[in-house]
This record gives sequence, C-alpha cells and structure tokens, in this order.
Amino acid sequence: MSDQFLQTKMESNDRSKISSESLTTQEIGGQDFSFAILADSHIDPNVPERSQHLTDIYEYLTLQRQPQFILHLGDMTECGLPHEYKEFEALIPSTFREHLHVIPGNHEMRWDEWAGEKYKQLFGITPYSFDIRGVHFIALDPTEPLREPGYFTKEDLAWLSKDLSALKSETPVIIYLHYPIGEHHYFICNEDKFLEVIERYNVRAVFSGHVHEENKWEQNGATFFSLPAIKKGPFFFWVEKKNNRKGVPILSIFSGETKEQLQEPNLRLFTEIPLQGDRPAALERPHSIVVQSKTTDASLTVGLDQGSKAISVLYQFWPEYTWAGKTDGNWKRLSSSKDEEYPLEWKTDIAMNEMPAGIYRLQVRVVNARRQYWDEFLKIIVPEQGQANRLKKLLDLEEPIQAGLEIVNESPGDPPLVVAATTSGQVLASTLEGKVLWTFHAGASILGTPQYAHSGNLIIFGTKNHRVYALNSSNGQEIWSYKADGAVLATLVIDYSQVIVCAGRQVLSLKIGSGLQNWTTALGGFSAGMPAVDERALYLGAGDGYIYSLDKTTGSLLWKKALDLRDRPFSKLIYSPWGTKAVIVPDNRDKPSIVLVSTVAAAYGLNRHSGEIIWTCKVSNPYSAPLIHTLEETRAILINEWGNIASIDPYSGEIFWETTVPQRIFNTSPIASGNLVYITGVNGLLMGLDLSTGHIVDQHHFSTDYVYSTPVLHGNQLFLAGQDGSIHSITVKRA
Repeated sequence: MSDQFLQTKMESNDRSKISSESLTTQEIGGQDFSFAILADSHIDPNVPERSQHLTDIYEYLTLQRQPQFILHLGDMTECGLPHEYKEFEALIPSTFREHLHVIPGNHEMRWDEWAGEKYKQLFGITPYSFDIRGVHFIALDPTEPLREPGYFTKEDLAWLSKDLSALKSETPVIIYLHYPIGEHHYFICNEDKFLEVIERYNVRAVFSGHVHEENKWEQNGATFFSLPAIKKGPFFFWVEKKNNRKGVPILSIFSGETKEQLQEPNLRLFTEIPLQGDRPAALERPHSIVVQSKTTDASLTVGLDQGSKAISVLYQFWPEYTWAGKTDGNWKRLSSSKDEEYPLEWKTDIAMNEMPAGIYRLQVRVVNARRQYWDEFLKIIVPEQGQANRLKKLLDLEEPIQAGLEIVNESPGDPPLVVAATTSGQVLASTLEGKVLWTFHAGASILGTPQYAHSGNLIIFGTKNHRVYALNSSNGQEIWSYKADGAVLATLVIDYSQVIVCAGRQVLSLKIGSGLQNWTTALGGFSAGMPAVDERALYLGAGDGYIYSLDKTTGSLLWKKALDLRDRPFSKLIYSPWGTKAVIVPDNRDKPSIVLVSTVAAAYGLNRHSGEIIWTCKVSNPYSAPLIHTLEETRAILINEWGNIASIDPYSGEIFWETTVPQRIFNTSPIASGNLVYITGVNGLLMGLDLSTGHIVDQHHFSTDYVYSTPVLHGNQLFLAGQDGSIHSITVKRA
C-alpha cells in the first residue's frame, strides 16, 4: 500500500447537452402537471392476471386522472419474447400511446436472443430526455445483453454529463432507470460514477423498479425511490408537480393501488419533495477521505465541512458475496471527538492484514440527524505480504470486457499476442507487456471470446449486429465478414477448415478461408453458449430446452435430448441449456463417450452417440465451461453461480471433493495451471485451488467491478480482464 490515499471532490468536466427538446422558458414555478409511474409489469400471456393489473391501472388513469404522461421503469415483459411485447402493446390505451415513456429492464435483456433489437424497434433508442414545464426528465438504460445487473459505460456517463450540463442551475431534474441505486442495493457495481456525475446538478428524484417493493431513501443530494411491481398487483405511483403554500415548487408522490370500484381507489400521499432549496445530505459530503498505511493495518480519516450535521460515519468494503442483489452490508463505525455535537473529523483503524492482496472499493457513508446520508467511494490497495506485487496492469480500455481473452501464437519465432474484445465492439491485440499493436472497431457488442484460426492466422468473432468477422491476426485488417440472420452472442468454434457459428436460432458452418457458408440448420430456440465438436458431430444447447447433436459436415440432426421442458415459455427458456458451454470428455476404452452440458438446475453427462443421460450433478453453471484435467486420473471441475466447486469423474458423475469459494461465479470458466485450477469470482477475486483437494492456496483481488471474462494462461502469467475494461497480468503460483 502506498503511504497515503486521498479522495476529494471531483473537478468539473467539459460537458455539453443532448436532449430531446429545448428547455422551455418557464421557470421551476411554472404550470402544474401530473404523471404516473409504473414498474415491473412482467407481461406474459400465460399469466393473464398481470395483464389485468395493468389494464386496471390504465382504466383508472383514463377515467379518473388523465396524466400528462406515464413512465414505465422496465421489466415490461417476462423475457422480451415477441408475443409478450405484442400483449404489452395491445394493453396501452390509444390516449396514452404517444405519452408512454419506457425503459428496458433486465427481463427485456437477460434472455434476449435479439440483444435489444426488438425493444428498439418498438420503443426507440435509450438513453433519452425531455422537458415538461420547467422540469427535466432523463431516462437511463444501464442494462446489458444477457446479464442480470446493470453497468454505466463510459458512453452512458458522457451522455448523462452532456445532457445535464446545458441546464440552468435551478432546473429540477428527475431521473428514472430500472435498477435502484444506493442504500443497500448492489445492482450496478459502478454506481459511484453515476453519483459523481449528478452531484453538481439539481437532481431531485431518482425512480427505479426491479426490487418489487415500495421504498424511499435520501442520499447524495436526491431522493431515491423504488416502486412496487405490477406483477404482484395493480400498483403505481401518482405524481403531481405544484407549488406548496409557501410558493415552493414540489412533487407530491402518491402510492396508488386500483380497486374493483374505480371510484374508490387506494391513493395515499407517500411523500413530498421540494424542487428547489436544500438538497438531502448535501452538507454531509466529505471534503477528504484519507487512508494511511500502518504496520499491519491502516487508518481511515474522514473530514467534513463546516455546517455538516453528521451523527455517524460508517465504512465498509463493497460486499464480496453480493452480485446483482441487496444486502445490509458489513458497516463499521468511525469515532469522533466527544467534545463536539457535530464533529468535523472522524477516524478508525482498518484491519486489512487478513484480506487477500489486491484492489478493493471502500465505501464511506456520512449520516445526519435526519437519517439522510452521503456515500463516497475510493479504491484501496492491499499489498502482497512479504513479496513484490504480482499484479500488473497492462491496459485500461475504459470499455466493458465480457468476452474471454485469447492468446495468439502465430509462429514459434513471433511473440505471442493478447487479444481482447469489448461490448462497444472494439477488438485489439497487444504484446504480453501491454503494447497495443492494432485495433479494429466492429461497431456492436462482442460477448463471445474471439477465436484464433491457425489456418490463415485469423482472429474470428461474432457480434450482436449479426456479423461474423475474420481479421488478420498480424495487423487487424478485415479479411472477410458474414451477415447472419440473428445476433451472434455465442463463442464460435474453430474446427479445421470450418468455423461453427450460433446466430439466433440457427447454427451454421462457414469456410475459414473465405467466410462462405457450408450449411445452416434451424434450432428450436436461440443458442448463446459455446458448441463442442468431436470427430463426427457438434453439440450445443438451445432455448427450447434441448441439447442438439448435428453432423458437423452437413449440419443434419443426429439426435436431440430434452433436459428440462416446462409449460410456460419463460420457465422453459431460463431452465433450458441456451447458455451451455459444452465440453467433450476424452474417450476411454472402458468408459462411455461423454459430452458435458449444463442448465441452471443441473450438469449432465450425455452419451455423445445417443444423447442418453448417463449422470447428473447439482453443481452446475451453464455459462461456464467445465475444466477437464488429467493430474492423476481424468477429472472434471464443475462450478456453479453460488461459488460451489466440485471435482468429479466425468464418466460417472462421482464426486471426489466439493468446496465453496468466497465469491459467486458468472460466465468465467476455470483455468488449469500445473497442480492448481484458477477461478475468477464475479466481484474480482482470483482464486487458485489445489486440484487434488479443492483447498484455496492462492488469492488476489484484481478488480473492483464485476468480472465475466475468462482469463487466459501463457507460461506462468495469467491474463485477466474486468467489466471496467482493465487488463492485468499476474504471476500464478504452483501447488
């Protein structure tokens, strides 16, 4: 750890505005208006009561209220299927069609084979903003394709900063998005960046859904809300902008629930918030946060400004086992002088000697007598004990990386390259020391790991805008591209002279040298995992609940096996193997020929020739590929999203050891290094486990943002990437 870390107020950035219309000349105290806010309708024609809940709300608003507009905070549908969108659209009264402002939720993106295309076709692009009678509204969309939580990209934050910057200082701002921010919510790991942007502006309210509960909290200068879910009943918020008796413009926010008798709705005043004047906890913002190293721990000092009415100051490290969820956290108190009613300096010691080395996010919360609070965040480095830091930052792309990294060895005499791809569509190759050699911009998200084809020295990958690209691995120049019929969300597979591509509900074969199509086969659902290929067939899962085996030369169906078929389309989809990364188990003369596949409920060993289920195991993560190793005998390492790890006999499913690691695991796959298996947790903890026993023998915290990217090993160097776009290398240990 360096001697001192200091966080102070952010300096102003150069900002300009993007808005859907110019600000009107009316000031804050202008004409009154009213609007309704809806959330989490989860429309599914198979569950008609949800449609009825939404219909009841619309009928009440039409007959009794006539709002100027309506906001819907996402999760409009159950999983973004066309028939769900059709139902949602059919329910909208004609009088509201031009005045309904929506944003997507995770249920429009988490299982979406169209990667947001259907949403944009129906409702337009996000983010966006508009003005109503002196009040500025901003709709944010931090959702990500095939992911549960959200993330604010560099482009998201730049847009928000520009949109806010041209407003008059007194203009009140209302923001709405799907995920709650602050309090005990941890759905967006870089929410601190959002809070930094809005703190200089008159942001008065932030509305969200997702958690299906009515709640209010005041922090960082604004009042934050979460709404109850229409999925559970005809619930909504009714909001009136008006002046109070003192002439101060306010928002009166009512919690609404329609009744069978529309003349007697349950409409109660939830709260009122001013649109000008003092902002919640604004005086509690720390002017300094200093962490200073000591012999075995560190000291934390928080300095407050004159005027602060803080009654307590707390800190915690970002909760490690929480992913896309809620938690009360592990808050600890700082101490202050007892001689002052409202002290301006608070201190404590932080015990970090038992924490794995690496980078952490420290969260400081200053609470005043009104139970309002201000949160600040800073990064803390815990050093390696008794040795030099093994972790080195190679690159900071400032764009989310979700695809796995790839190592390219073009020829024995050439230095190897690290290839990375981002969700903004950037692909680059760098040396092992971090020198960028070339960059290619595909223009759309890349979620599958780029693959290296030795034949032709090509880097091949797919994008969500239906394209497959082949690049010259030496200079990044495009050699060929292919336009598929659906989004390419899966990792491609190189098989000799062909590349196997899953695009929406199709799987197809392309010639590696030219990109020309060999064959194409339709599936019953989309596939966004990774196929496996042996000497005669390929194996992949789809969103219809089936595993498919296809002849790899012709694409003809050899067999398909139902793993988990459920009645409702949504249930069938989420319990299907659409995201499985299939793995071939090496043939053994005395054992069945096995392919490993997974759903969220179980892992399966299937007979590759017949599709027969040989064994099942509850340790299962369809988004992570099992690791096959032969340290002693052939074993498979399985992981699940809850951090459970198992070593099994891949021919019988017999479990040899099980263990649970400190973090949950999503999308990253295990990597073998000698006698160890390395696994990356979703909150940035790299863990090395002994392959024989499952004991954790190495740990390093390399990221403070969510991690979905599978690392890659070269020699004794492991290369890692995180959602923040940073690429690191670390020297691995040996058991």
